[in-house]
Amino acid sequence: MSRPCASPERGRNSLIDDAKTCLKKYDVGTKYSHLSSNKYSVLLPLLGKEGKLHLLFTLRSEKVSDKKAPAIQVPGHLKTPQKFLTCTHFEAMDSQMDFQDCDVQVSKKPQDNKAFFWRSFRKLRRSPGEVCFPGGKSEPADVDEVATALREAQEEVGLHPHQVEVVCCLVPCLLDRDTLISPVVGFIDHTFQAQPNPDEVKSVFLVPLEYFLQPHVYHQNYVTRYGHHVIIHCFEYTNPEDGVTYQIKGITAKFALFLALIILGKKPIFEMEFNLSDLISSSEETFLKLNKHATSKL
Repeated sequence: MSRPCASPERGRNSLIDDAKTCLKKYDVGTKYSHLSSNKYSVLLPLLGKEGKLHLLFTLRSEKVSDKKAPAIQVPGHLKTPQKFLTCTHFEAMDSQMDFQDCDVQVSKKPQDNKAFFWRSFRKLRRSPGEVCFPGGKSEPADVDEVATALREAQEEVGLHPHQVEVVCCLVPCLLDRDTLISPVVGFIDHTFQAQPNPDEVKSVFLVPLEYFLQPHVYHQNYVTRYGHHVIIHCFEYTNPEDGVTYQIKGITAKFALFLALIILGKKPIFEMEFNLSDLISSSEETFLKLNKHATSKL
């Protein structure tokens, strides 16, 4: 007698359970929370669909809703107050990160090559048209990094906290010398229907997790941060549902890659900065080295 085929629901649950088991080994919790009071969190939403794990991403809205204060002209070669960035610093960040949730924006007038800074009355969101995970800056009411990620996900795509099963917090990433971004991993139901906030999110789409190990279109750049060689990953993904091509890069790409390495345990077809045989140590070592060099220059 032939064995009955497993139901799609049973297969999906098994896939998710196996992933949870892997992820829990990499949970750092609040281990690094004390390193900075200037903290951000992003939610890495996973779901099972058609026998595979997928990640949910957002495409940032091109609307500009923040009211900006008057411009303040600052010579580009001078060091700026704590919450301002030099033009060179900002451009270096922009070359490797898509996460631009800062307190300032920068522009340059080509005729005089001077930097102009302006502070928003509200926190600034990420760059319009960028692909990223739901997330944002910690607020006083947030008890921890998980609370920040869940609150932001609800504000951006209508994902309520009770719809997310948080599994772990991965090693954070250094955005600036005193700014940490913590990735919070959680599973959501495959039937979730996003309700994007048009002021922040233009659209939502899914990418198979395995794509971040075997992409169809991929390239990378290299930069030096605080004396360390850093790889900047960029994945191009064409959504089969609508034919739209998205660029997933910077910190978002790094988090997606690390998640794929943990769960799938396979070597990607490109060069990477992580040691597959010891992911947790290699990721923590890189983070701590960058943090040490960054804080030593404060």
